[in-house]
Amino acid sequence: MARAIDWALQRNHREGGTCLTLNVGSDTWNYQVKDLATAVAKVIPGVEVSINKDAQPDKRSYRVNFDKFTKLAQGFLPAVDLSSAVVDLRDGLTAMKFQDPQFRTGEFMRLVTLKRLRENGHLTDNLEWAERAGTGAKGVAGS
Repeated sequence: MARAIDWALQRNHREGGTCLTLNVGSDTWNYQVKDLATAVAKVIPGVEVSINKDAQPDKRSYRVNFDKFTKLAQGFLPAVDLSSAVVDLRDGLTAMKFQDPQFRTGEFMRLVTLKRLRENGHLTDNLEWAERAGTGAKGVAGS
């Protein structure tokens, strides 16, 4: 992500315009959640992956397309593979002595933040910004 942010800050606005919406990533890094969990389990001792066999099947059939990012952001594409990224994350968390067993309930978790914004009336159930007083402005959050 740091490489993508670096590109976004210095990119030429003549390529794509001043406001550009695109998927950031790599076609070779288009993983399902279970693939990510398995990669973590291979690197971190004691991690077990379990799949809920009774869960409803995920009916989404799309794959994210990164063609626009790949074309525009040459030199800023992802530079490490999944296994290396997991090792780097593990090493970083170990170095900072991360020990918060309640991290999943913290404000930096996307779903926790979205839930709070919905409960406070800032987001609709469709994750759209609720109308701001007097502006009529709306937008989409969480995308």
